[in-house]
Amino acid sequence: MRGEDRIMNVVLVEDHIIVRQGLKVLLETKAQVKVVGEANNGREAIELVQKLAPDVVIMDISMPELNGLEATKRILELCPKTKILILSMHQEKSYIKQAFQAGVMGYILKDAVYGEIRLALESLRQGKTFLGPSISQLILDSFVLKKGREDTSLDYLERLTPREREVLQLFAEKNTRQDIADALFISPKTVDRHRENIKLKLELSDEASFTRLLNLINSAGNSPPS
Repeated sequence: MRGEDRIMNVVLVEDHIIVRQGLKVLLETKAQVKVVGEANNGREAIELVQKLAPDVVIMDISMPELNGLEATKRILELCPKTKILILSMHQEKSYIKQAFQAGVMGYILKDAVYGEIRLALESLRQGKTFLGPSISQLILDSFVLKKGREDTSLDYLERLTPREREVLQLFAEKNTRQDIADALFISPKTVDRHRENIKLKLELSDEASFTRLLNLINSAGNSPPS
């Protein structure tokens, strides 16, 4: 069977059920695409991908528990052959840069027409990068592929471990230390230790500074600020 004729197994990761169901119907009108799994957040996505090993994950960015950028990094560590296509409302340069740095192969906006999604999937099938036409090539050239020019505004988040970024997001979602401990299967004391490490690494000298950061993350739609 030729590569272009093989069924493409897709996992959808989107926390809005109506959007997810609508996208599934659209995708499965194309004979070569089969939606093999659906996830409501990044944590569920990681578990599904490990179980199903899909060809492509169509991933939202702003989701509860674990955002799409962090989920992408972990998925590609566990399943490097799986390709990630971001389908997001965010068109800011910083989100696009972070997404490609995380390893995604495509980025399109949620207002895309079906034909655009189809073209994106075909590009990924062929191992090519895809950007929606509403996102200019200039952004890709200037903010993604020029690896020699680093954006220092993102450096401070790189100081955190994946678990610390996870804890940070859960705090931003107004979870208590006990809620976080239960969600991550760790003790409240371990949560406190992560919290203190985050404050130390990000040079947050007091509780007010930490709270301001949490508010910034929350207002950005549960995705790490840029």
